[in-house]
Amino acid sequence: MNISVRKRGKVTILDMSGKLDMGSGDIALRNAFKQLLDGGERLFVFNMKDVSWMDSAGLGELIACNKRARERNGVIRLVLSPKTQEILAISRVIVVFDTFDDVEGAIASFV
Repeated sequence: MNISVRKRGKVTILDMSGKLDMGSGDIALRNAFKQLLDGGERLFVFNMKDVSWMDSAGLGELIACNKRARERNGVIRLVLSPKTQEILAISRVIVVFDTFDDVEGAIASFV
């Protein structure tokens, strides 16, 4: 899992690529997100368009990130690939998140 971070105004965008899976992807996301949250960031877009696979550990980490964000008055929006959208839909976790087709739409939703 590769994660790069960029800012657009007050919104922090995490561009993810690769596999969000147990032992590497979930840890990478946890560490990157915790550092940003501890640094005071509160508005996030998780750009998952280039995430090729996600297992239950990755799914669990997404839910944990959402919980951590809400505890600190933060918000996460997701931009999904067809594969990750399917995984979230099948697991019924998709209802927990606001999802968007592109990063621009997700950023605009914060206004």
